Amino acid sequence: MTETAEKYHKIPVKPQDSFTKDSFRTIDISPDEGIKAVIGKLESDPSGSIHVQSYLFDVDRRSMEEGKKWVEDHKQKGSTERRTYEASEIRMTFDKGQARITGLAIPYNTINTNPIPEAPNVKERILPGAFRESVEGTDDVLFLLQHDTRYVFGRKRSGTLKLHETDKGVVFENTPPDISWARDAIVSIKRQDITNMSFGFAVPHGGADYLREGDDIVRNVRNGRLFEVSLCTFPVYESTTVVARAAGAIIVDGVVLEDPHYVSEEDAKKLDEQNNKFKISDERFQSLREKFL
Repeated sequence: MTETAEKYHKIPVKPQDSFTKDSFRTIDISPDEGIKAVIGKLESDPSGSIHVQSYLFDVDRRSMEEGKKWVEDHKQKGSTERRTYEASEIRMTFDKGQARITGLAIPYNTINTNPIPEAPNVKERILPGAFRESVEGTDDVLFLLQHDTRYVFGRKRSGTLKLHETDKGVVFENTPPDISWARDAIVSIKRQDITNMSFGFAVPHGGADYLREGDDIVRNVRNGRLFEVSLCTFPVYESTTVVARAAGAIIVDGVVLEDPHYVSEEDAKKLDEQNNKFKISDERFQSLREKFL
């Protein structure tokens, strides 16, 4: 069932009463198209991932029926999946002290035999060109450490992550940030303690074929949308949620958005320093108050 607000058509995708009441907030999905989303956390998982409760469409830009169609088409894009494999081509170089990480992010024409959580009896192969639209188009892609979206090595939109296709697959080039966790990670990469790659993606309806090859069923992905690549430790398949938080960004149904509530590590430190100053001043005031009043 849909509802019409004064300025927005509201189309729910999950029941409102299944969310914790204090977790709701509204974010922009596409300001140019007048699309917003109401997001929050589920009652069943209050400390877990963020989920979309409903979409909002500007009544001056889209009719209710057009909004419904957008939601249905968006659902057909598929939820986010994550695959991890053992990578042997991660390279670390230095130019005038600046680190540079390169490697193969997604291998083509390679059957991954690790089990897929949703289909443990199915193997998988990424076909050449499957992520060409994301690699060559305007899609933003994040480069993460250990699947942890607090640690962003770089992103395609800012130019700190570069992706392109070769016969082997999608390769990447990254200039990591000069901050403490990244410097620690660089040491682990040089020592080859971190030797695996992961990628988060979605496959739209009809974007993959299931074929029997001998005794196996192989899922051949020929059309997908890439959201993130990650350096990680263990070569296992994992599931991920449709919504994940990143440092300075939120991934909602595969759309990488700026997080208006994000506070950088540097700004958070400044706020802590200010709060400590206020705390010290308040303690001194209370001490003087008790002494003289």
